Amino acid sequence: MKNHTFPKNKSMEKINIQLEFCGVATLGQRGQIVIPASARKKLKIKKGDKLIVLSKDKQVLAIMKTETLSKSLNQIARPINKILKQIKL
Repeated sequence: MKNHTFPKNKSMEKINIQLEFCGVATLGQRGQIVIPASARKKLKIKKGDKLIVLSKDKQVLAIMKTETLSKSLNQIARPINKILKQIKL
């Protein structure tokens, strides 16, 4: 498990990203992958869930539920909105 910590900003909390090995997936002929059962169970991913696929530097591929991203963005937006109110933007 690798822990990345981003610089702390006065108005934002420290962001920690922890990566955990969840299994191996193979890319099929039609470009599909099967998410390992252990990862689906841990992340509570079920048939029909919408997933977002992100990449970084042509080396990292991340998959998350759209609702998880939405919640994360809302948490980030709160302190930003406070700052905007303070400077009246």
